[in-house]
Amino acid sequence: MSIPLHRKFLYSALVFISFLLLLEGALAMVSWTVRGNVTTSPSDVRITRGALVIAIGDSVTAGVGAPVGQAWTDHLGLLLRKRDTPLQRIALPGAGIDFLAGEPMDRVGGLSTQTPPTVLVMLGHNDALRWAPGARSGFEKLRRSPAARAAGGEAAQWRGPRLWRAIRWAWMAANPSAPAVVDTQQLSTQMQLRLSPLRDAVKEKGGQLVLLTYLVPGEPPAGLDPDLADVIRASRQAQAAVNQAIRQAAMELDVAIIDLEAIVDVPMIWNLDVFVDHIHLSPRSASRIAAAIDRQLHHPVAGGTDQ
Repeated sequence: MSIPLHRKFLYSALVFISFLLLLEGALAMVSWTVRGNVTTSPSDVRITRGALVIAIGDSVTAGVGAPVGQAWTDHLGLLLRKRDTPLQRIALPGAGIDFLAGEPMDRVGGLSTQTPPTVLVMLGHNDALRWAPGARSGFEKLRRSPAARAAGGEAAQWRGPRLWRAIRWAWMAANPSAPAVVDTQQLSTQMQLRLSPLRDAVKEKGGQLVLLTYLVPGEPPAGLDPDLADVIRASRQAQAAVNQAIRQAAMELDVAIIDLEAIVDVPMIWNLDVFVDHIHLSPRSASRIAAAIDRQLHHPVAGGTDQ
């Protein structure tokens, strides 16, 4: 007995839809697995009550673009204060890896041996990609314009099926629009060269060095000014290279890492609620990564993301 043609189409459609649903579920499991396996490596990050925390970084650590007192270090300082743990910030907007050879080394070298420091380092973005001083002016104008914010600043709550996002990612990888940035291996080698003396100085004081990755902005939203969209795309590409170099440096130097890119969720579409420009954090994002760092410093976990 032959099967009617319309039933063949129906069965084929059901099989195809079932396949897509299974593939979507598999992609979701891969995403959770990857995020769950990248937290702290190669050793646990743990500080004792009252130990000194020093945060070293560039403009992201300094809180550029956010109101005074709203940098991630300000939020982390408030959380650490509850445990009688002081925090010092050594941040210079525009700083690169070479910054470690100056004030940070002097500050760590001058510590008493009775104060074992936990030194957090978030550097590398400016070594991968630098912008002219006026590059941020367009984003500042965007923030001041309610109409522009409504057009390009709101985050999408649902980011679409993972299958579609995977296809879109593959297409963009095959047709990159952002300019080339620094070589990851070269940047990692430079990091290791500058971080090695700092690591040894921190160990001599009985402390630990912890590297931090940056948050990576999402794709520019449709309708955003083309110049601003190009800045965001280039920053995405640069930050991916930087974070990979940071992970590699942590492995080679045998120091701990808090992989913020892996444990703090960022929307796939760039928006002003997360970033005030191409890379600098909004107060909300600064608070979220401070909470994530605080959890890792006191209660390391095996997986999960910060929503």
